[in-house]
Amino acid sequence: MTNHFLFTGDFFCFEGDKWHTVILPSSNREASLNSLQLIRDLDFDVLVPWVSIKGESPVYFVKDEEEKQKNIQCIIDRVRDGANS
Repeated sequence: MTNHFLFTGDFFCFEGDKWHTVILPSSNREASLNSLQLIRDLDFDVLVPWVSIKGESPVYFVKDEEEKQKNIQCIIDRVRDGANS
């Protein structure tokens, strides 16, 4: 099996099974939402964020497409509701 890695820079991170993004006061919220929607449709099964929590794996192995879609949609919904992560 070949893995498809997504290196997210500072756009994504995760804590346990919960994925986050970071929306700063200087961020363009609409552009971030557009990027999240594009990433939601990318083919990847390993998420490599810019930072990891001490004691946790530095990468996240996506279980399946449904989990990936759900996690990214949760971020989109939080950001649309005004959250910054």
